[in-house]
Amino acid sequence: MLMRRLFFGTLAAFGVGALSFSAVAVLGALSRHYDIPWFTDNGGMPMWPVTVGFSAMSLMAVSVAILVLVAVTGVIRDVIVERRTRLEG
Repeated sequence: MLMRRLFFGTLAAFGVGALSFSAVAVLGALSRHYDIPWFTDNGGMPMWPVTVGFSAMSLMAVSVAILVLVAVTGVIRDVIVERRTRLEG
């Protein structure tokens, strides 16, 4: 039950990261195409698109690493259970 929750939670986090990265990429492409500046008060280069983009990529990388660990743990648990049932029966 815990593994299932961890798997789906991590998968949801990956999805949120992918959606936010896609949104920043689309907004960036539209702003460059139509010469619309990002929302900024002081006229300098705003950093929130970069922050959101790199945070989303980091979230996706961590999510993939956790998904791999959950998958490996699940395979190891299944092998152990199968081996025990083979030895008992």
